[in-house]
Amino acid sequence: MGLKFSKASDFAQVFVKVLLYGLSGVGKTWAAASAGADPARVLVALCEAQGRLQVAQSNPQATVVEINSWGDWLELQKLMGMKHSGCSGEGCDDCRDTGLEMRARFDLLVVDGYTDLQRYSKLLVETASDRPRNNQSLREGVLGMDDWQVVGNMMLRQFSGLRDVPIHVVATCIGEEQQDGDVLRARPYLQGQAKATVGQFHSLVACLRTRADDQGNVERYAILDSPNRSVIAKGNIRLNAIEPVNVADWISKVLGQIPPQVDAPSAPEPQDNQDQDNGQGSNDEGQQAQEGAAS
Repeated sequence: MGLKFSKASDFAQVFVKVLLYGLSGVGKTWAAASAGADPARVLVALCEAQGRLQVAQSNPQATVVEINSWGDWLELQKLMGMKHSGCSGEGCDDCRDTGLEMRARFDLLVVDGYTDLQRYSKLLVETASDRPRNNQSLREGVLGMDDWQVVGNMMLRQFSGLRDVPIHVVATCIGEEQQDGDVLRARPYLQGQAKATVGQFHSLVACLRTRADDQGNVERYAILDSPNRSVIAKGNIRLNAIEPVNVADWISKVLGQIPPQVDAPSAPEPQDNQDQDNGQGSNDEGQQAQEGAAS
């Protein structure tokens, strides 16, 4: 097959992949479920039952599919025509027709969220028959270093499939924060290489936070750029470093459908010189060997 050259302006459609992360309660599920331009054409892959209320309140027109195991997720992969085991991603006999059908029904896929998919993959590794022999004797819920590498690699494959599927995607993930002197650091709660490379698979990576105004009202905002590298984030030239939490507007701005605004809320960010690449945290593989299955 020969190389194909084309003008960037001739691309028929560009799909935006968004990752929202933050502590529990900052509004990730709400923001993701309400991100569709047409609320009725949003499919929510709900990996944790607690998110039902937020989805119902933010977008009652959304279609919800509950993902309760790794097997459920693999089944959805095929239905969406996502790259899966034994499939090149070009569309195999198992997924080609269903993928076209599902993507004709929906404009946006919400994955809520990565933390729970990681938990499902962890459970699968714990019970695998080909698990390394020296790990078989570990007590339930504890993985060895090589087990965590497997979990991380499984998540990387999911990121790759979501990146390549021709539909807008908004995913959520629990975040972790750590005070480092005067600096509050934040990153997605993922394992190994999945944590280190998550930004490569998403168009936008936003850390969601809350703050109170002078009247005590709670305001939610998103960090999309972190000049001092204290927060893993990945923005776009059409977006401000700090944006209101309106993902539908972000997607429209990135695609050039509405002009960018310059009056987004500002949030002070402490200065720090520690090197941390946008969307590329340090590779702390195995550091969280006692995962709390946060969700």
